[in-house]
Amino acid sequence: MNKRLIRTFLILFSLLFMIRTLTIFTADRLYSMSMSAKTGIIIPQKSISLLNIATKMDSTNAEIFSGKFDLYNIELKNLKKEPYHSALSKRNLILKNQLNIMKRCIDLCPSWAAYHLYYGLTLSRMSIKPNIITQDTIVDQLRKSVELKPNSDLYEAVLKKYSKSVKNK
Repeated sequence: MNKRLIRTFLILFSLLFMIRTLTIFTADRLYSMSMSAKTGIIIPQKSISLLNIATKMDSTNAEIFSGKFDLYNIELKNLKKEPYHSALSKRNLILKNQLNIMKRCIDLCPSWAAYHLYYGLTLSRMSIKPNIITQDTIVDQLRKSVELKPNSDLYEAVLKKYSKSVKNK
């Protein structure tokens, strides 16, 4: 009786492990397929739908979420070709989506400096004249990125540039 129970447990565990491994693998393949949008093979909207499926399959992979952030950047570049008023509301929606994506990435991997940097930069792009609380949040996120990656000249330059622009206003 005991051996049968152990075998059953091992079989169930093996099946669950196999299913989880298969979902992670499939999510990674969907992520790879969606990244071909950067080369122009797949349109960004289709790539985002692939990434939505991938994030449902593997909701603990911050890299998949950051891929959505990159695809939204491609959409922002394409918005410059549209009329101003229709592009403005789409731009705001895309920036809100990017901000939510970066929040999720920070929740999943709080020690990755790039996520804090992108969060701060996205927040600064959302409004031309942010209020004091938003400015403090932006500076805090940029500082956090510099603290997490102290030898990066790029991160320090972004923090200095934003700090100077806040002082000048």
